Amino acid sequence: MEKCYFCGSEEIIPHNEHYVFCKNCTAIYTQCAVAEKNCEHITKDSVSVERPPWFKKDRDSKAYIESFMGKTVCSVCGKEVIEGGW
Repeated sequence: MEKCYFCGSEEIIPHNEHYVFCKNCTAIYTQCAVAEKNCEHITKDSVSVERPPWFKKDRDSKAYIESFMGKTVCSVCGKEVIEGGW
């Protein structure tokens, strides 16, 4: 069974076609292809987040791609990441 990328909970629900909602940490995220990254934090397994996890320990557990001022960036260092789609 698939588990939440952040907290490992099995209490996840498919959402809005490509997204996952975790009932435990309330994260909403999607798997995506990374076309370009500018840091070592983002990997091929990193997710793009619509809503970060509620709990700080879960937010800090893994690097993820987030939107910030119209750009997609690494959650750890803020360097730009270009997504390549699903």
